[in-house]
Amino acid sequence: MKLITAIVTPVNVGDLKAALQTAGATGMTLSEARGCGHQGVWNESDGGTDDDLDLVPGVRLEVACDDDAAERLVAAIATAVGAGGNGGGAIWVTSIERAIRVRTAEEDADAL
Repeated sequence: MKLITAIVTPVNVGDLKAALQTAGATGMTLSEARGCGHQGVWNESDGGTDDDLDLVPGVRLEVACDDDAAERLVAAIATAVGAGGNGGGAIWVTSIERAIRVRTAEEDADAL
């Protein structure tokens, strides 16, 4: 099992959701994110508190899937968000050791 995490610009969310559905994703989590990447957008002024940081808004996407679907879903994300553009975001793929669906107590692949 894999966890695909992507940070993308908010403008891409509609295309991203449609692309993942077409690629066979069975679920996803979207949450607001703020941050900076290689472009170095933050400016620390006094003491480095969060209030002093000027971070770019983004959306964090998380999709759990079986191993066979991971590359297809990564490709769908990259295509939907226009991979290759400046400030386009990032995608990470990590292994999931165990998954449990709380409502049914199903585990691992059955929980996805």
